Amino acid sequence: MSRFVLALTLGAGLTLGGCQTLDEAGESLGLSDGGPEVTTSHYEEMTADAPTGPCGGDGADAVQMARVDFGLGVVREPRLEAYMNGILKRLVAASPRPDCQARAFVLPNNDFTTVATKGGGILIPLGLLREFKSEDEIAAVLGHELSHILYGHHDSDSFLETQDDLAKGLNALNGATMLLGQMAGSDVVSSLNSTTQAARAVYLVSETVVGPAWTRDQEDQADFLGTDLMTKAGYNPTGMSRVMDVLIAYEKLIEERAEAQSVLDDPANQEALSNSVMKLAEGGATGSMSTGDAIEAAAGLIQVGAAWISTSDTAREHRSAEERKEQVSEYIRQFHRDDRRRRFTEDAWKAIHGGGVTGTVLAHYEAASQARKQIYAGEVDPALAAARTSVGSPTENAPYPRLAFFEVRKMQGRRDKARQNLELAMRDPEVPWSVYRNMAELELEQGRTDRAVATLDKARQVYGDPVTIVPYAITVHRRSGQADQVGKLLRRCEQDGTRAMFQACLTSAQVSEEQYRQGMFLIPSS
Repeated sequence: MSRFVLALTLGAGLTLGGCQTLDEAGESLGLSDGGPEVTTSHYEEMTADAPTGPCGGDGADAVQMARVDFGLGVVREPRLEAYMNGILKRLVAASPRPDCQARAFVLPNNDFTTVATKGGGILIPLGLLREFKSEDEIAAVLGHELSHILYGHHDSDSFLETQDDLAKGLNALNGATMLLGQMAGSDVVSSLNSTTQAARAVYLVSETVVGPAWTRDQEDQADFLGTDLMTKAGYNPTGMSRVMDVLIAYEKLIEERAEAQSVLDDPANQEALSNSVMKLAEGGATGSMSTGDAIEAAAGLIQVGAAWISTSDTAREHRSAEERKEQVSEYIRQFHRDDRRRRFTEDAWKAIHGGGVTGTVLAHYEAASQARKQIYAGEVDPALAAARTSVGSPTENAPYPRLAFFEVRKMQGRRDKARQNLELAMRDPEVPWSVYRNMAELELEQGRTDRAVATLDKARQVYGDPVTIVPYAITVHRRSGQADQVGKLLRRCEQDGTRAMFQACLTSAQVSEEQYRQGMFLIPSS
């Protein structure tokens, strides 16, 4: 299974409290197959030997990740935020570390990936929330992610070892989205529309959330402590099993997505694809590059991102959601048998997402998501109708709906209207990176390189000049012919970024490391 799966769907292995781990054949589930009797819950173990020192924070790093790395920002709806964080506060108060600081945020992404950050932030996409029928399921997800924070998993060697892979993948995924933006409105679109697999892959990339790659043991700890926390907070523990049911269905969808991209899995294709990507970046979507090469380049970059991200997960051989559900169910039977009779908290969640201003906001975000799906499938008229719905009151200037409307207008060739949508999105107090990036792309397409650079400089200032957007900054300055700036940014990338980030920067500059050492920052187009 390709690594477009969440921090939450990664498999778990039982290791604590006397549990057996999965053996080489993947047959032992520890709790239910006659293994050693487990007498202590994860909650009890942590209570007896709770970690000390700072725990979590205000989640500012999660907001930065949502705005810059994922590029679509967070959903700012006061009632929804208060509701989510009310659940989280109950879980923290019931934990062995009630002093821990954590904050939940909702992503607009139509994805199932949840993320916990070291700074106490928890990101949950709307795509996953739409699948839930009760507050208990939300508590299960929040409890799982809170457990990663309580255990201090972000300080583990395994977490640190995966960050290069994730950095590579994030850059590739962002790059694929950018390349599609370059193609929108050109003759490439007609070919993409007739290629269902390519359209599906493109939408996947634009909505994908890349979470930390936890080890099997870390996921196990989060599954079981999360179950303990939600039960201590008064929820029905089988809410965790319900979440696993959702993930079982999602894994099947992931397999379909992997099949749509499998044609590019062969490592032998990577060199040719890399060359195509560079040609597309050099020539632009409407330049001298053929339609076939452009499609190949975009699809190639998508697959490269998937391959980079999947490497660490493949090595860990995470189990399926079905196996995880079996383990969680057995854990519940052993430690929370009587709590299974609790009534599910369904009315509160229905009231939040089913009516009032919050319900309208969520409906508009769903319309925006639908518009994005339709536009990349070539269904322009339905996409236009959905996009118009998404920007009604009270989400007139919300970035995600405006981005969806931008994409529809650009696909129609209405770049004036497309620009207006980006300008409206920039009125938001927390403008996400994709808004700035798309505005810079519009400027470059119209030959206004100075404005593209100014847009980029503003974004770097707003975000505190993170190294994660340096690869695209290099692309802009290279296309503007500013070799000195390309050189400065390459040196910044080498000094402040990971090795993976440095390689991404070299790719954006279209130079090899040897050429970089020789000061050759710009390569004349052939």
